[in-house]
Amino acid sequence: MQLKSKKGIVLWAGLVLVCFSMRSPMSPVGPLVFQIKASLGLSAGFAGLLTTIPLLIFGAVSPFAGRLLNRAGDKTLIPACLGLSFTGIFLRSYAGISGLLLGTGLIGLGIGILNVTIPVFLRANFPERIGVAMGVYTMSMTLLSALSAGFCVPLSDAIGGWGNALAAFAVLPVLAIPAWLLAARQGFAKREQTQSMSLREVAKSRVNRCIALFMALQSALFFCMIAWLPSTLLECGAAKEDMGLLMLLMQLVSLSTNFLMPILLQRFPKKRGRLALLCGVIYAVGFSLLLRAPLPAWGRVLSVILLGLASGLSLSFALTMITIRGRDRRETAGISAFSQCVGYLLAAPAPALLGSLYDAAGSFFLPVLALILLCVPTALFGIWATGGEKETGRTA
Repeated sequence: MQLKSKKGIVLWAGLVLVCFSMRSPMSPVGPLVFQIKASLGLSAGFAGLLTTIPLLIFGAVSPFAGRLLNRAGDKTLIPACLGLSFTGIFLRSYAGISGLLLGTGLIGLGIGILNVTIPVFLRANFPERIGVAMGVYTMSMTLLSALSAGFCVPLSDAIGGWGNALAAFAVLPVLAIPAWLLAARQGFAKREQTQSMSLREVAKSRVNRCIALFMALQSALFFCMIAWLPSTLLECGAAKEDMGLLMLLMQLVSLSTNFLMPILLQRFPKKRGRLALLCGVIYAVGFSLLLRAPLPAWGRVLSVILLGLASGLSLSFALTMITIRGRDRRETAGISAFSQCVGYLLAAPAPALLGSLYDAAGSFFLPVLALILLCVPTALFGIWATGGEKETGRTA
């Protein structure tokens, strides 16, 4: 399907709205975490569960997402996932601590299935333009993630607290469901009724294992950043009212690298290892600036910009390597399920562990140092994830 055709435009309009709903329910949690903690009396470690729970569910549901897609189809499964997210958003806001946990879980369930199915859908519908398609996909997710993180604090002040602010993002799945159904009427690529690859079959490949471990490490870095970067910036001297704007800047900056990385990976296969190294280096430099407290305003802004660039590069690298690696829908689904299962399950404890480390240390110096050290294996596994040519005789 051509991106510029009438069908392609309608499809992408619906798909972009779906992507808008895939990160925006989670991104406001970091800037609002102090309000949530104060309102419900939560510890820093417990508050970290608000990021950990979705990651655990992302990992747990990934092995089954391909089977669900094969049985239900794109037209049915994707609106169902959006419905789960919609329900979870309201429970999280208005049902106390139990609703906070249950709602967060439902959001994780809906988004976790979408995480696996959307790359498979793109591989089937845009096989010749997968770099551009993945760039639009990741950029769309990041755009609304940035806006939701940037405006959630003033929104909370304007409409009566964190619960109402988080609930406001339920409008996105409400808009996405009819838009997706309209796009489905234009026609998708024919669905292949093939048995999904088992996780054991996918795991036999060293390259696939490296892709999964890179996914784990970049997810750990990103979700720790979403959960605790606002608190870290406060410790470095930033004003509370600037938190939303700094998080907005970080994610807006990542839009450029979200879009460019998939295109670069497709056009310059021999440079993929260097691109993986770049992810780790920029992350490490961005985190290193946060070791100094108080940090001048220019240093906080520079750190946020570097972390935004690194997060965009890393997410796009992981997702694009999955789609480039898969030769057909079946293989793409298998690699996607394996990478996201292993990746998110390994990354899930990171935000809570970082919060517990803060509770024990009394400052963010040691947690930030831990994130810097994590950048080293992130770069290494990214480089090793590009070794598919030697293993299979094809472009990885």
